[in-house]
Order: sequence, then C-alpha cells, then structure tokens
Amino acid sequence: MRWTCVILSLGLIILLGCRKKEAPLSWNSGYMVPLVHGSLGIEDLIPDTLVSVDVDSSILLRYEGELLNLDLTEILTIPDTVMRDTFLVPFPSQVNLSPGQVFINIPEEQELALQGVSLSQAKLFSGTVDYQLESTVQGDVTYTYEIPSATDWMGNIFRKTITVPAASSGSVSLQTGSFSLDGYYLDMQGQSGVEYNKVLTTINCKIAESNSSDVSVSSSDKIIVANEFKDVVIEEAEGYFGQHTISTGLNFATFSGFSKWVSGSIDIEDLELNLTLKNGLGIDAFLRINQLLSQGVNSTVSLSHSIIGELITLSRASRYYDSIVPSVYETHLNASNSNVDNFLESLPQEVEYDIEVEVNPLGNVSGYNDFYDMDAPIGVFLDASMPLSLIANNLTLQDTLTIDLSGAASVNEVTLLLEIMNGLPLQANVEIGVLDANDKVVSRIFSPNVVPSALVGSDGKVSSSSSSEHEVLIDSQDMSRIRENGRLLLTVVFDSPGNQHVKIYNSYRLAYSVKADASITITTGDD
Repeated sequence: MRWTCVILSLGLIILLGCRKKEAPLSWNSGYMVPLVHGSLGIEDLIPDTLVSVDVDSSILLRYEGELLNLDLTEILTIPDTVMRDTFLVPFPSQVNLSPGQVFINIPEEQELALQGVSLSQAKLFSGTVDYQLESTVQGDVTYTYEIPSATDWMGNIFRKTITVPAASSGSVSLQTGSFSLDGYYLDMQGQSGVEYNKVLTTINCKIAESNSSDVSVSSSDKIIVANEFKDVVIEEAEGYFGQHTISTGLNFATFSGFSKWVSGSIDIEDLELNLTLKNGLGIDAFLRINQLLSQGVNSTVSLSHSIIGELITLSRASRYYDSIVPSVYETHLNASNSNVDNFLESLPQEVEYDIEVEVNPLGNVSGYNDFYDMDAPIGVFLDASMPLSLIANNLTLQDTLTIDLSGAASVNEVTLLLEIMNGLPLQANVEIGVLDANDKVVSRIFSPNVVPSALVGSDGKVSSSSSSEHEVLIDSQDMSRIRENGRLLLTVVFDSPGNQHVKIYNSYRLAYSVKADASITITTGDD
C-alpha cells in the first residue's frame, strides 16, 4: 500500500544526522526539509487483484477465487497393508548352498483392501514399502523384492535388493529399511488380467555372492519377511469408484479481498456473482450446497438463492488422450434473484460452506471406466463483479506499517507537514498510532484528521479536489518507540458525502506532499 510511502519517508531524516568519533561537541538545530510527494488512487486502498478498469474508465471490483477443491482422496485410499511371511528353508536335512544359489522364490498375488472401490490401475503420487527381514542363516543372504505389477515411467519393474548379514549361531540377523513408491504405475488386474485391486509380488532369497564359501543351511533355518505398503497417495486411477457420499461438513475459505477492512458498511449500487461448478473427475455426481455463509466485518449473512439445497447433476468429465475436459455448471446471482448484495456488502472475511457430493449415484454406468487425476478435482468457484459505485458509511480500513528508524539516532523530534489534495469523492478520517512490542497503540501521532471529500458536479463526477494541511508531531518519546519497535497502525475511515452513490474513476487521485521540520542533535569533534 502506498500509504506506506508517507510513513517510510521518515527514514530520510537520517540524512540530517552526522557524527564524529572523538571529543564530541553537541548542539541542537532545526531544519525544514521536503521529503516526498506523490499520489494515491483507489487501487492503493484495495488489493491489486480486485481492481480492474471498465470501458468508461470507472473502477470495477472483480473477485475470482476457488471456494472448494474436492478430490477423491477420501475414498481412493490404499490402506497401510502389511504382508508378512515366514519361509522355512525347503530342505529336509542340512545342505551346503553355494554363493549365488537361490533357495526361496515365491510369486504371490496380493489383494489390497480398498473399501467399495475396484481399481484396475493407478499411478502413485507417494508412498513407501517398509521392510523388515529376519534370517537365522549363518551366511549373508541376498533378498530381492519384486512387484511385477509396478513399473516406473521408463517401464522398469519395481525391483529392490537387500543383503541380510549372516546370523550368529542361535541368533537372528535383522535388517530394516524403506523403498520409495513415488511415481510408480500400478497394474491392479492380478494374474488373470481381468480382476481388480490385486497386485503381483515376488520374494527371492539366495546365498549372497559375497560369501567366500558355501553356507550350511537346514530345515530349522527360516527367513521372515514383512513388507508394508505405507502412506500411499494415489495421483491417478481407473476402475469403478463405487457409490459414496463425501461431505465437507461446515468448513470455511478465507476471503482475502477485504481483509484490511475492519468495520463500517458499504452499499454498492450494482453487483453480480457467478457460481461455477467444474467436475474434472471421470464420475457422475450429485452435488448439494447446503449452506454458503459470509462472515463479514460487522454481520453474518447466509446466501439465499434457489441453488442452496438444490440437487445439482454434474456430468462426468471427458478425457482425450492426456487432456481432461471438465463438465461445467454455472448459475448467475444478482439482486433480483438472491440476497447476493447483502452477502458481498458484508465485506466477507471468510465464507463458510457445507457441501456434499454423491459419487456415482446411478451405479457402475461406466463399466469400470471411472477415472481420477488429483490435478482435476471438483471445484466450486466464485466470480464477483462490482462496479465501484458506492455509499461508504464509516468504512474503516486498517493496516500495520513497518518503519526502520534505527539509523536516525540523532533526531530528537520531527513535525511532518502534510499537504493533501483529495480528488476522491470520499471523506477520509485518518489516524496514525504508535504500536508497542505487543502491537498495542500507546500513542497517536495523527489523531484524527479529516481529509475533506472532493466536490462532485451535477454529472456525478468530481469537479474539483479539496485541499487541506495537516501536522504530524513525533516527539522524542515517540521517536524512541518507533526506533525500538518500528510499527505504526494506520486507520482510515471513509464516508460518502450526501449519502449518495458515487462512482469511482481510474483518474481520481489523492495527491500529497510531505515536509519535515526536524530538531536534531549535531555532534562534532576531532578524528
């Protein structure tokens, strides 16, 4: 915010100080110094992302944001799954095995316990295989774990090899660790190629080639293998995702556009809101918005419109090669069909919502061809358009400003002389407070000063700017506080003259110039 320019200009006062190293001789002196000049527009009082200019050069407030991003991680979840096997050495009596000789090779088909979901394939965003290997064999054993169903982006099968050190007589050798599954593609159609939720694994154990001689094993030796699929997150999936209801419960989204407005009211002459639902998922769905609630500056307003409580049908998205085209549902709200004016004029700081989605309400109509991509969820979007023709009533903006005066130790006190030419059709009541270390106002250095509104002609446009002069006294105590904490609280209260809607144009500016009448301590001496 460019109000900061006025405050930060205090930092230029450090140019008034000078110091010598030894034998100091000090006296006080005063200077009148021009510091800064410039201008502010409405875009400096409102976040840039909200401000655009209409074809007639008037200011248009435009808010575009995502209220909700709903994916299927709640139902497309591979639970942590432990696969534990104990393998006895398959020999009836003691035998000697040569380095490199395989003595266990077990292919298995593992079924993952997905709840109400049948997956044919998936891409894993993240996850691990945590392993624990125990061996009583008195020689190094090479353990290889394969998941033939899992391949990386180059088509390489998941294959990991670990050496379990030789066990001492009568003891067990233990080896633990973790393998990453990030980015792997998982074919879940099992051995037959037509099933779901099944993956193929192979466990292979052999006498490690690092052994310098044969290793003696017997039927009393065993290998215990525990592999756990852990913290698996699915990035993409295909199959049938079942019938489920996903509910957000009462949740909220931060509405950042009005975060600096802390009180007062605003009446906007004309405003509209588009509510857009985008389904990027390869499922049919019913969506119901049970509630949209604005937690505003001074009031709480529940949105009233026919869409609230309505069961909305969302068609499944389309997929063309690697591109997903979402289905779109839009509805338009204005003052005639809703209370959207009250909803937005409450200056929402948060929007509370309660939304539920029914997945595949008609069952498996896709024939196991549902698809999911974590980057293409169901999204609920708000697009608000508000031409800035308004009535402001004690509309209060508040902002914390940071200033560094650590280099102005020689300045005792300063009086800032502000000359303001207000070209905005709004009266502003300005206050600047000094904050302590706990962000409490302990002193006011500009309290309060009225900046008169510009004059508005019969055509509803500003005909001439108002002129006013103001003094900001920063005494030695406040200078010390600012040097120590470096934080000021700016409060601006806006009012519309005559309680009439006034249109704000891009050309309207509030011009200012700042001079400083400073008392400083000048210290001199020999080097």
